[in-house]
Amino acid sequence: MPSLRYKRTLNEEETIQLIWRVLSHGKHRGAPGSFDPFSDDVSWFRNVKKKRFVVSKSEILVAETDAPSQMSPRQIASKAITAAISDFAAKGVRPSFCIISIAIPKSKATFDFIKSMAQGFDYASRRYGVKILAGDTSGSKDGLVMNVAVFGFANSIVKRRGSKPGEVIGVSGKFGLQSSGLAILLGKACYSDKSFRSKAKQSVLEPNARLALGLRIAKYLTSCIDSSDGLALSLYHIAESSSVDVNLDLLPTAEGVQNFANLNKLNENDLVLFGGEEYELVMTFKSKYVNLLRGLGVIPIGRTSKAKNLRGPAVYFRSRKIPRKGWIHNQ
Repeated sequence: MPSLRYKRTLNEEETIQLIWRVLSHGKHRGAPGSFDPFSDDVSWFRNVKKKRFVVSKSEILVAETDAPSQMSPRQIASKAITAAISDFAAKGVRPSFCIISIAIPKSKATFDFIKSMAQGFDYASRRYGVKILAGDTSGSKDGLVMNVAVFGFANSIVKRRGSKPGEVIGVSGKFGLQSSGLAILLGKACYSDKSFRSKAKQSVLEPNARLALGLRIAKYLTSCIDSSDGLALSLYHIAESSSVDVNLDLLPTAEGVQNFANLNKLNENDLVLFGGEEYELVMTFKSKYVNLLRGLGVIPIGRTSKAKNLRGPAVYFRSRKIPRKGWIHNQ
């Protein structure tokens, strides 16, 4: 009789790990604790003749779980591309072209819906300088689904693994706005400040990949990841991939989040750490680059150190361990 371990539903991380374990026939080829041969946000192979990396990333968007009902078709399409481009930003790789596949419910396949969706693809492709080459469409009985596959070329890649003890942890922006906006859009929270409400909702409906910054600072970084899984989980991915602990001195909290949390009796730190889909860059770099990167908008928030626990690397805020959780899809 199969054990309960084999019957329970797997989450997103566990699903990916199991698929790679089967594909690699159980051979360990990735980072510690992973069967993924890349253990990173993108995949790549080296073009031997041109001595460059061919870099790829595939991102799927399921409207039912990834798009609040307030998102227009244009915004959904733009987000589908933004999510994939964000990983290129974290790797310091310029995207060149993409291929898009769409499954559309019959009820949505109207002139206005399709035109708005196409406008979203066009807007995002122009915004990030990526050309849409081709794709495929199909019908769907269960809702709108988009898959975006992005490709680019690079001489080098900033990986998740690469950080050493004693380096600086930095982020490209502040956190908590997106999780606050999502709570407002879902009707789980309210806020009387019109300006904050507008900014928080906009951060969800119109996300922005930090591509320009990622390309500019890549040569100074030892590791980087985007924060689409939430700040805490992104920091854990860096810690585990590089076998270091992460020690935070401060939490990069967006303006207004504290008041929002107090009004709605929410935990401010939870909004900052565990929100997800904020598409900021989370990075490590050597101390000598602190002033240079700060001048470009990077916020130093802590340092790495030698992992002190035999059970594995961890993330700490003022000596207290942060839970390893974030935005992980359950199947």
